[in-house]
Amino acid sequence: MTRLRLPRPRIALPVSRRGRVVAALLLAALTVAAAATAVVLVLAARRAEAITDARFDAVAQARQRVARILTYSADTIDDDIERAREYTAGAFAEYYVPFARRAIAPAVRKEGTSSVAVVSRAAAVSATPDTVVVVVFIDQRTAGKTAPQPRTTSSTARVTMTKVAGQWLISELTPTSAGAP
Repeated sequence: MTRLRLPRPRIALPVSRRGRVVAALLLAALTVAAAATAVVLVLAARRAEAITDARFDAVAQARQRVARILTYSADTIDDDIERAREYTAGAFAEYYVPFARRAIAPAVRKEGTSSVAVVSRAAAVSATPDTVVVVVFIDQRTAGKTAPQPRTTSSTARVTMTKVAGQWLISELTPTSAGAP
């Protein structure tokens, strides 16, 4: 005779204390992971926003400050060099100001030179919230005793702008192309 097997009825067992502890720990771990992810995303968004702001502000300041330190006149060369000190920082300031006093100022006075620089274009190459590297395109119009007819030259430079006490200052300026008429 063949026996007929009937399925056994399932009895709902109460959730054990151990099961509740495991569920609570799992829920706590998921909550901590979600909170940590949210914090990381917020910090990443703030950093991205800070870099975007840095690019915008540093490029604007590079345009103005590069033009100002490359603009000078025989009559105002000492003031022009002093102004350059205000717009530069770090090793570049320590190099540029004494060099300008020793080499540029005497030549400018002797030749009666005046020069007006304009940054025609500028773009950020790389950025962090406190340092931005900018490429600038410079048009410089120069005249003097030996060349009274103004001559315009164009050049490019790589400029590192560093945020110091809330201001974007030139911490490095490297010509990347010689002036061309």
